[in-house]
Amino acid sequence: MLVTNRRSFLRTAAMAPALAVPASAVLASEHIMDRANRLAWELADALNTYADGRFYSVVYPSARDGYAVNFSLIDLPPVRVVSARERVDAAFKELNDAVTALGPDSHVDYAIHNKVGARSVWLITAKDGPAPAVI
Repeated sequence: MLVTNRRSFLRTAAMAPALAVPASAVLASEHIMDRANRLAWELADALNTYADGRFYSVVYPSARDGYAVNFSLIDLPPVRVVSARERVDAAFKELNDAVTALGPDSHVDYAIHNKVGARSVWLITAKDGPAPAVI
C-alpha cells in the first residue's frame, strides 16, 4: 500500500495490531460482563426483526436444568397472583349460582371466621328460612 501522507500512515499503523491478533484471542481477553452485555445487545437487535419485535427473551445460565433460553410474546397479559380470599369469593359465586338454580327461594351465604390458630368457613344455605350448615 502506498502511504501518501502522515494521517494515512497513522490510520494504517493503528489497525495493524488488530489485524494481527486472531478473533479468538480478542474474545478470550474480553471480560465476562462485557461479553454478556455484547451478546445481550446482539440478541435485542435480532429480536427487533423477529416477528415484528413482538417477542422478548429470558436467558438463564446454560448449566441450569430445562430450557436456558425462553422466548415469550410481549403482548401476553401479565400473570396475576390470586389471593386466597379471591379464590374463596370465586368458588362461592359458583356455588351460589348452582344453589340459586335450584329455585327462586334458595340461596347460599358464607362467613369466614378467624380464631387464634384456626380459620373456618361457614356455608349457610336457605330454602324457606335459614338453615346454617357449618363445614
